[in-house]
Amino acid sequence: HFGGASADTSLWTVEHLKPLSAPGSDNGGADVVGQLGNLLLVPTAMNEKLGMKTFPKKKEILLSREAAVVWVDDYVRGLNRWTNLSIEKRTQALAEDAYGTVWK
Repeated sequence: HFGGASADTSLWTVEHLKPLSAPGSDNGGADVVGQLGNLLLVPTAMNEKLGMKTFPKKKEILLSREAAVVWVDDYVRGLNRWTNLSIEKRTQALAEDAYGTVWK
């Protein structure tokens, strides 16, 4: 559990892997940053810790032992950089999985 967080996701919040107001970056605007592919459900305490950190630092935290309760997919695990194209590709992959598996 992260900071005492449980698997009760009603106590969790949405993390933007690439924040809308990332300092010194071309954020691509809300149309990219707000896509499903840029979002993860995490405990509130973890969201606060992730804050405005870089993607490599966020990934390190998300994959840490203390974050074991958080599901991080292989797409995110396999990247070292998080770009607008990464967001768009993950959004497409999640949509295809939802359509082909969840709502089959």
